[in-house]
Amino acid sequence: MSASVERAGGADRVGRADRASHTRGVDGDDRVDRIDPVCSARAVDAASLARQHAPLVMKIAARFSGRAELADVYQAGCVGLLKAIAGFDPRRGAAFSTYAVPVIVGEIVAYLRGSGPLHVPRTVRQAARACSAAIEALRAELGREPTASEVGRRVGLSAADVVFALESLRPPTSLDAAAALDDPASGALISCLPDAADDPAETACRNVSLRRAISMLPHTQRQVVVLRFFRDMTQAEVARLLGCSQAHVHRLERAALKLLRSALASE
Repeated sequence: MSASVERAGGADRVGRADRASHTRGVDGDDRVDRIDPVCSARAVDAASLARQHAPLVMKIAARFSGRAELADVYQAGCVGLLKAIAGFDPRRGAAFSTYAVPVIVGEIVAYLRGSGPLHVPRTVRQAARACSAAIEALRAELGREPTASEVGRRVGLSAADVVFALESLRPPTSLDAAAALDDPASGALISCLPDAADDPAETACRNVSLRRAISMLPHTQRQVVVLRFFRDMTQAEVARLLGCSQAHVHRLERAALKLLRSALASE
């Protein structure tokens, strides 16, 4: 009799253990059966939030149009949206869109900073933004285009640094583009590159001679040469920066080139 009771008790304990094991799952976690529905619900909520706020991502991406392909900016914004969904905590009481917008913008800005074909240091980008803001302010105050020197005084930079910073905002020019922007009939930029077969020593000597000749030019003529042939600016752009007419820039350029030819011929 006692043996039968003991066997029955043992079977009952084994049955309870099997049911408990089934409830805990294979990994021993007794929350598995309760977590699965929660995970499924969260996945559904995440997909719903993503679909609901896709137009918001497109609206934010449109604010950055012109700096990259809109489709690429939108894709970066979608990455930010997914990060916002993953990090959002409704218990904090904020609306999801309030939390998501800075995350989306941050992801787009991070993409734009690293998407260019050339790396521009942060200090140069900051200087370029400051110069752009100063140009807008001075344009409103003066009623004309400010010169590089005027912009430099406003932001605390030299005129050369202002030009350098603003040039960093321009996209790289194709080697198939015209060598002279104001003369479409000129050859392609690639034709101006030195021949690979040139003697490096001879090329270096020519460069040294050219630099020495440029350094001997009068200040204004040297500025024109640097802006025109090293910064690839048109005569109209140089005129706006220097605060003079395009015709005056043309005369300065011709005089500078004449002096350079004379100096190089005497080398």
